[in-house]
Amino acid sequence: MPGPVVTEGELVTFRTVERDDAAFIQRSCTDPRIRYSLGSIHHRSRAQQEEGIEEWIESEGTATFVACDDGAAETAAKQSSSEGRSPSDRSSGPSPREDGDELRDEEGAPRGHPNEEETTPIGSFNARHVDGDRVWLSYWLLPEYHGEGYGRDMAETGIDYVFENYDVHGITAGAYEFNDASRGLLEAMGFTQVARRRESRYIDGDYYDEVRYDLLRREWAIQ
Repeated sequence: MPGPVVTEGELVTFRTVERDDAAFIQRSCTDPRIRYSLGSIHHRSRAQQEEGIEEWIESEGTATFVACDDGAAETAAKQSSSEGRSPSDRSSGPSPREDGDELRDEEGAPRGHPNEEETTPIGSFNARHVDGDRVWLSYWLLPEYHGEGYGRDMAETGIDYVFENYDVHGITAGAYEFNDASRGLLEAMGFTQVARRRESRYIDGDYYDEVRYDLLRREWAIQ
């Protein structure tokens, strides 16, 4: 399970990546609905993903988060709890937390690792080279959450976090020519197309162009 809350958007919550999140992060290089759009043409084993977390996700030059839908987990938990109670139980209000459950601070963020009932991982946001002048941005979302506004909220929350916490001049992102949704989102957020690498990646049987975009700090500040 992902760790404590770092920052929040309107729909998503960013939590720290922990070692046991390897199985979830692995989706980005195994699920063809996700990995082809990222250009992850080679799968990784669970052990390789765990090594990747240690080698680059935990490095000082990378800011990576598990994007979670805490609202969905809370709704599901309430529904499950309500369905399991008698009418008299429902009128008595929430039951006390059991011994060993994590306490919450005033902002509602779990202290330490959350329980499964407290959060639902739905994607990942990654910013590399945050210790330099330009950040390389990437993110992905589980297919069942596409088209619901989660992707844009995740991207905007991550961009806000990067510019607020790191002294970087701009952010660079890429999308393959066939990924109209990702290209449209980048353009809608104010990114400018700056380059096109022709037939840069062999994906699922064919070569595709990669389109690169830039966003400067001053451009994001005036939106």
